[in-house]
Amino acid sequence: MPVVTGPADDPWIARWWPSLRDGEQAEVGAPRDAAWAAAVSRVRGAALAIDYGHLVSSRRFTLTGYRSGRQVAPVFDGSCDITAHVAFDACAEAAGGTGCWCRNGTRWPLGLSGEVTGSGWEWLESARGRADRRAAEPGGAGGVRVAAARPWRRGGRPAAAAAALASDTRQLRRGLTTIVEGMRIHTVPTSAALSDPGREYRASEPGVPLRCCLRKSSPDEPVWLFRYSPAAGKGPYEEVGPVFTHVDCPGGAAPDRLPVELLNNSRVLRSFNAAGQIEDGVLVEPGGFDSAVEGLLNDPVVEAVQVRSLSHGCFLFAITRS
Repeated sequence: MPVVTGPADDPWIARWWPSLRDGEQAEVGAPRDAAWAAAVSRVRGAALAIDYGHLVSSRRFTLTGYRSGRQVAPVFDGSCDITAHVAFDACAEAAGGTGCWCRNGTRWPLGLSGEVTGSGWEWLESARGRADRRAAEPGGAGGVRVAAARPWRRGGRPAAAAAALASDTRQLRRGLTTIVEGMRIHTVPTSAALSDPGREYRASEPGVPLRCCLRKSSPDEPVWLFRYSPAAGKGPYEEVGPVFTHVDCPGGAAPDRLPVELLNNSRVLRSFNAAGQIEDGVLVEPGGFDSAVEGLLNDPVVEAVQVRSLSHGCFLFAITRS
């Protein structure tokens, strides 16, 4: 990816990075735009890109390096991986995309009408059947973004293309989140913290796994750290361990969907019978959770499965038959 220092006469910079000041650095996104447009041109259905990104209203230099999972200075000698945030608005326009969705709720125009709800996949699905009025909100900075592209014939209606895109994403969705048929995910309610007099309040504890909504915490999100005993284990198998939840959870996890954000590392699955005794334990690698859970629950003796971290053994969430 080319890097320039302002002032720069590069046409891509002029169009997509107008805020570049003298002496500041910027990543030229033209090669990435071309690659995305070429990829989209080969897709008959929907194309989706998900990554960290920024918009023209909040452009910033993000080029960095990673080595062995740690962030390092970017050095172009093959000793580290080089990465940068994506200019999603430029990518979307280059591919004739139907829009761009931002993690913080900002939506780039998709030519949709009516009220749409949710975010990400849920937002695309809720957009099906809408027409006439554009559903867009202004502004927005940093965070995970989704660029959706589905070319349509000249003269076609953008709303119709967006509705078709939302329909196509039903198949794509299974590749990014695991829908667990016939099973139910059980989280830890924030109210559970109140039963532990030794609970600790943390005004900001970014990156910890939240058991209430099954995602990692963001900076400046108040959380509880407290002792918790999952329901499945009884008698000698009852365990107490530390868990984090929001102080005030903005929304729970989907009860029929494995939380991908907490399953990107190796985990331990423990199955329990009705008496609260451990029946089996399985080490699972990323990508194999749905089949492993299904295999454990296929045993009629098993009543519940606990998902735990491999390193510390901490409880994350439980799964039962729905």
